[in-house]
Amino acid sequence: MFWVIAEHGPHAGYVRNIQRCPDVRLKLRRGWRFAWVNGTAHLLPADDPYARQRHLSRWHPLRALNLAVVRIMGTNLLTIRIDLHTSQGPNTLRETGERRAHQRAAPPPTPPAAPLDLVPARHLVPDPDGPS
Repeated sequence: MFWVIAEHGPHAGYVRNIQRCPDVRLKLRRGWRFAWVNGTAHLLPADDPYARQRHLSRWHPLRALNLAVVRIMGTNLLTIRIDLHTSQGPNTLRETGERRAHQRAAPPPTPPAAPLDLVPARHLVPDPDGPS
C-alpha cells in the first residue's frame, strides 16, 4: 500500500485524473534501482488526513518536515490510498528505457514508389487542332 496526501484535495489535477481513471503507475525505489509499479488509487474523503500524516511521519525527520510544509501550504487535504499490484513482474527503468528507445527508432524505410508508366514520345499523337 502507498499513501498520498493531496494538498489541494479534489482541485489538484492528479486527483481529477484519479477520479476519471484510478489505474496509476508509481516510480518506486527498490534498493539502488527504480522500478515502475502499477496500482489502483482510491480517494478517501472520510479519512482524517492529519492523523494519517502523523502516522506516516512518525520516526522519520524528513517526513515530519514534509508534514509541516503540507499543513502550511495545503488548502483542502485529501487522503489517497494506492493499492500496488505486486503480482506483476517489476518494470525496471532499464526495461522501460529499452522499450522507449525501440519506440523512438526511425520507422523502417518505405520502398521507393513504383515508377510512373510513361508513354514513349514516338507513340504520342499530335493534336490536329493545336500548333504543330
